[in-house]
Amino acid sequence: MGSCSHCTSRCSAACADSSNSVGGRHSQEEDGMGTDGTGGDRTYKVLIVDDNPNLLSIVTDSLLELGDFQVVTAADGAEGLAAFYAEHPDCMVIDVKMPGLDGYQLVRAIRGDPETAGTPLVILTALVQEINRFTGMAAGVDCYLTKPVKPQDLVAAIQQAIARSEAQRRQQLRVLVEEPPPEA
Repeated sequence: MGSCSHCTSRCSAACADSSNSVGGRHSQEEDGMGTDGTGGDRTYKVLIVDDNPNLLSIVTDSLLELGDFQVVTAADGAEGLAAFYAEHPDCMVIDVKMPGLDGYQLVRAIRGDPETAGTPLVILTALVQEINRFTGMAAGVDCYLTKPVKPQDLVAAIQQAIARSEAQRRQQLRVLVEEPPPEA
């Protein structure tokens, strides 16, 4: 089972108590989103960036089965950045360890562009150390998930990221600045 690190205190508290709902998350209706991955009648375009073709296939199939998502994939960070500007996704799910441009660099590139800084970003990685989570959150991701992850948990993380406001993203970074980084 994967673990998550959501940014809002409401979701963090819910994730800590798995009895709150399926997968330990607050209900999707609280976010103003339907249980099928949509915000009502809207279909969300999700860009998945990972260098593992099997994982790309599994994640794509899961998102198409569990929600009303349009899925685009990229096989590495550079291809992901190009696909991001070509496709203008509503959310990105990004692996960290990829050849060339890694996931942290990809996140910083997107957050560093004022035109794209508000894009919802989720990291999905095998890196489980607290320093890795801190690095991802400090780079500006909305959610940090570790592999393996239940498909329902990935959908919940995507929905959470899409529902976050710019003010919530700024607050998350302020909190990270105030806490010391974990030791490696």
